[in-house]
Parts: sequence; structure tokens; C-alpha cells
Amino acid sequence: MNLKKLDNTHEPIIILGAARSGTKILRDTIAAHPLLVPIPYDVNFVWKYGLYDIKHDELSPDELTKRGNKFIHHFFSNFHQNRSNIRVVEKTVSNTVRVDFVHKVFPNCQFIHIIRDGRDVAVSSMKQWQAPLNRKMVLNKLKYFPIKALPNYALQYALSYFFRIISREKRVLTWGVVLRDLEELLDRYSLLEVCGIQWQRCVTSSINTLKYMNDDKKIEVRYESLVENPTYEIQRLLEFLNLKYSKEMITNMAQKIRSSDINKWEKTVNVIELRQLMLLIQNTMNHLGYLEAKHIEI
Repeated sequence: MNLKKLDNTHEPIIILGAARSGTKILRDTIAAHPLLVPIPYDVNFVWKYGLYDIKHDELSPDELTKRGNKFIHHFFSNFHQNRSNIRVVEKTVSNTVRVDFVHKVFPNCQFIHIIRDGRDVAVSSMKQWQAPLNRKMVLNKLKYFPIKALPNYALQYALSYFFRIISREKRVLTWGVVLRDLEELLDRYSLLEVCGIQWQRCVTSSINTLKYMNDDKKIEVRYESLVENPTYEIQRLLEFLNLKYSKEMITNMAQKIRSSDINKWEKTVNVIELRQLMLLIQNTMNHLGYLEAKHIEI
């Protein structure tokens, strides 16, 4: 195993991935390494500190303020446990549409981009759009909320879940990555189709930005490969991160990956819904190689 010396080993590991692409299981798995520590929740409110008046998540590097940059660094430093060799693992799905913004905050970070079949993501995301409020999760996340963010996010949660009561689709007002034109998309397309568009925008945005970075800054992993061959993928990721490991360590880390949910869409999406969804995401699915083995007629 060839381990190259990293400068600034305290810099974070940023996991990129559309919502419901396996970002949480990936974070928890690699953060089981003794030199890594996870931020346990998506922290969009941290990344958007001082920018709460911007309603979408597609931030540009020019929008980063000195105050916001300082706050983000301070927040991350709280997880280092005063150990210079500890690296923080963070996953906030909205970062997929603002990779350059994140890179400006942490120029020495490393990115792991996880990609999952867009059909499975769309089906799983739609369930989250229609799920009831997870009070336990919200209360746990409140521990990390800066005081300045509380009024804004409390109002957002309240309005979003009130909307679920009156919505014809029984969905919240917004969920997942907030695209610039999300309201227009929700007016024009079905909820399943919007979930597909969210997946497509997230994946393509990350790919288009990461392609300009050096190979030691980025790595891509497929969700399907991670759950089907976890020991291989974990070893590959640890080597990319220049972290020492043993076979026993990788075996223990792989035990965190218990289920796959691969091709779950086949049991939940009818032919008409699939055709409408594929009209929007087929080009991206083809580009990523998800349709090579099984062509889908639309």
C-alpha cells in the first residue's frame, strides 16, 4: 500500500451525493476509522451561515463571506477533539450543487462522490417528501444550530410540515436540495419527476465541477458497488484518503453495510410513471452506465 504524505491532514473529507444516494451509510462506514470523526447530521444551516436570505442551495464562491467562512471553520474545529491528526467527515447533500463554494472554504479537503441509480433515488426521495416530521432528528439537530439560524429554520420547518397537511400530494413544502427553480418544477412535474430532476442536477453539477480537480482531490464510488462489495470499496477509499488499515478493520467497517435496496424502483413504479421519469433522466442514466445492461424503452 503506497501512502503519500498529505499536507493539512486535519482538512475535512466531504462526501457529495444526491439525497438518498447512500451518503449517510458511507459517512458512518468510513468514519469508523479511528482517525476520522463524523459530523452526525447534514448541516446546511452551517454552510449557509449569513446567507439565509438566499432561498436556494446553489451558492457560488463569490457569495462566501469572511464571517461565514470563519463560522464554518469554527464549527468543523469543534469535532477535531483537539487532535491534529483527526479528520472530520461531513456530508450535506446540498453541497452537490455548490462544490466550488465548499472548495473555497476548504481548499485542501478531499471529495468522495457517491452515485446511485436515479430511479432508486427518485423513489426513495419521494417517500421522504411525504414522510411525517421526524421530531427526534429535529431535536438532535437543534443541538448544533447557531442561535442566528434558529428563527429562520424553525419557521421553515413549521411552514413545510403545515403544507403537508393541506397538500394534495401529502408532501412537505421542500425537501432535499433546494434548486433555484424548485417551485416551478413542483408546479410543472409530478413529485416523482421532481425527485428525478433533483438527482440529475446534483449528480451532473458535482461531476462537472470535480472533473477539473486533480485525482488526489476526488474519488467516485457507486452505491451499488459499495453494498455489493463493501470490503473492496472501503479499502479503495481508505487508500485514497491515505489512511492505514488492517483486514480486520475493513471487515468490521463493512459490517455497517447490511442492506442494498438495489432496483427497488421495479416494485414501486408503474410503466407510465417510469416513462415520464426516464424522459427527464435517461441521458444522465446512460452517461453513468446504468442502462447498458437493461435498456428502457420510453
